[in-house]
Amino acid sequence: MLCNQNMLIVGTILSFLIYSSFGVLGETGIDPFETPIKGWIIDIGEISGGNFIKAEILNGHHKNLTNVEWSIRIDHGYIFYGREKTGVVENIPSYNKVTVKSFVFGFGTIEIYVHAKAPDGSSSTGNAIALIFGPFTFVSTLPH
Repeated sequence: MLCNQNMLIVGTILSFLIYSSFGVLGETGIDPFETPIKGWIIDIGEISGGNFIKAEILNGHHKNLTNVEWSIRIDHGYIFYGREKTGVVENIPSYNKVTVKSFVFGFGTIEIYVHAKAPDGSSSTGNAIALIFGPFTFVSTLPH
């Protein structure tokens, strides 16, 4: 019995140390295990290149997201086509993601901004640095 109590105490302390070391409470002050978060949880996932600029929009809510407005905007470089594209995703299933894409033609070093806005007004923005050469985009994997 005493061994089980000690294991519980050690496990609780380790959980707290691991939990706090990842900064879950530090920057936002929100404890996701304490109270449910109101509103939608929307995020921008991976931004990638190739023939198109592609971006993932993530739904971290237990309900489906509908009518999510999104945009992909390019800054810098010499862009001849596709500097900005907008659209609406009709449905993102709960705890799932969709990929949106935009065709861009240009040259140079660019910065890609992806924005998504949920119906309740919550939103998320992601960005990446890339090199564009004609229709091909090479997104940097280095931190910026």
